[in-house]
Amino acid sequence: MNLQICTSKGDEYQVFIDKKATTYDLKSLIETKYQIPNNKIVLIFHNKILKDSENLSVIGDNNTYPSIMMELLEMTNHNEESLSAEKENLISKIPNFMENVKTAQHIMELKKLKPQKFVYDHRFDQRYPLTIISPDFKEIRLVMSPNSTIGDILQKLKFDHSKYSIYKTKQNLYNNSKLSDFGINSNHCIQCTFSTISKKYRPATSVIAMNVMSEISFNLAVFEEMTISEVKTLIQKKQNISNIDVIFLLFETRILEDHKRLSDYRIPHNALIKFGLLNLQYVIGIESRNFSRVLFVENDCTIQDLMQIITPIFKIDSKSQILFLNGQPITGPNGIFHENAKLSQISDRKRVFIIEVRSKSDPFFLIKYHQLDYKVDIDSPDDSIYQLKQKIFQNPKLQILISQQQLSYKNRILNDQELISETKIRYGEVLTLSHTKHQPEFPLSIDLCGQPIKMNVHSNMYIFDIKHQISQHSTIDSQSLKFSIQPEKLDINSRLVEIPNNGHLNFVILSNESTINVKIKTITNNNFDINVNPECLVLDFKNTLHNLLGSLSRNLKILYNGVPLSEISTLKSAGVKDSDEIFVLAKT
Repeated sequence: MNLQICTSKGDEYQVFIDKKATTYDLKSLIETKYQIPNNKIVLIFHNKILKDSENLSVIGDNNTYPSIMMELLEMTNHNEESLSAEKENLISKIPNFMENVKTAQHIMELKKLKPQKFVYDHRFDQRYPLTIISPDFKEIRLVMSPNSTIGDILQKLKFDHSKYSIYKTKQNLYNNSKLSDFGINSNHCIQCTFSTISKKYRPATSVIAMNVMSEISFNLAVFEEMTISEVKTLIQKKQNISNIDVIFLLFETRILEDHKRLSDYRIPHNALIKFGLLNLQYVIGIESRNFSRVLFVENDCTIQDLMQIITPIFKIDSKSQILFLNGQPITGPNGIFHENAKLSQISDRKRVFIIEVRSKSDPFFLIKYHQLDYKVDIDSPDDSIYQLKQKIFQNPKLQILISQQQLSYKNRILNDQELISETKIRYGEVLTLSHTKHQPEFPLSIDLCGQPIKMNVHSNMYIFDIKHQISQHSTIDSQSLKFSIQPEKLDINSRLVEIPNNGHLNFVILSNESTINVKIKTITNNNFDINVNPECLVLDFKNTLHNLLGSLSRNLKILYNGVPLSEISTLKSAGVKDSDEIFVLAKT
């Protein structure tokens, strides 16, 4: 059965579990799936704390999501007596909570709204796990409260704060992370660099164009970012064709669309591109998930005729077929045309177009937005709702930032972390898309390879969205951008809660005694300052950089004044002085 577990801070967790399972089984599932420790969870259903041995059948088995309230306990002592005392404390608070529920129910009834769920949550002292690398490269693990300062950590580890400093390590920010996941809720500076996207094919610099009728061929000089429309212009000039609109291009078994680029089709060097000239026939590209075919059909062909042609080729029965034009269904229950409609009615006067064909059992959803339906294919049932939203964003007609998308199914809002398989929604169903705009909460500073960028953001914004906004105002492909929070020396009075983190903090302790300040530069502009003892070996300096940068391998190359430094030499013997620049490269 499906269960919805929620907290008053807006956290929602959906799980699917056998109704014969116990409460302990449910806690274990929550721990495995959401990394919430089993022994810190108390589950409450209908004003009653569920016992570990209790069977979940007491919750009932209906089509709705029963709401369970989750209590998180942070216990300094995990013995039975203290745990029992905490539970008694919880129970004593429930009556007041239930009074508030009754009031809320009364208010909602007045507004004629059906109450969906009521949440109770109380967090005791949340604590941060820390991983700290000491000056002698030993790993230390601590758990500290959010209000602990950097000075508290040094004191606990018995390091004199006048002789040692703590540096925060580099943190990579990934597309599916929100700013709030890293505690970024005020003005912070994020580093943005380029990454090289490797290509597994040789991009086209020359193609062979062949007329499908005469089979006459010739070479064309092209480049990978050239649009199909620009390739048509080259053919028009080469063949003295009066009207470019009558030219269509084919690569293998696909029609090439004017607005796309050669690189979109991964057309390799010296590939054969076929071209033809339109007459009274329609040229239609039919594409399924794994197969494509080009059809030449007569002017009076109907949608039903087309479906009968498709049946033996794609082995999809006409009753199970759903046809899509520009991502919108033209047949089926949500189709916008009748099967007897002629191609001239659906083609918008175009004689070349692409129709996608799907079986009703194929993995896709229809996304309803502003009363129109759009197809979105699913790669795997183990994809998350977040990944589904990424695909929605890729549709040119649905380019809504992921953090501004709200997906719902039968009035139930879908959680971004939920897996498609967990939703139990059948393929082909209609999901409703709403555009929810958030007001900016704070400014964010971004260092784009030395170029400062300022933008106003909100804490629930995804890194994916920020990358897209940067690419919108530049020629940079959003996929080539990498975000990180750079290593930084922390002030002794800084509190842990003020330091951007994703629930776990990594620190490096370095000595302040007899140190010089050097400026670290990398090829991707990951730049930061560090205090270092000039008497230290280059090998130890490399290990320190590895601990600070994390994502780089230990196989680093250190350059000073353009000269690689030997690992057995010291920084001082190499001539490194205060305020000097050292370049760091990762060996390939």
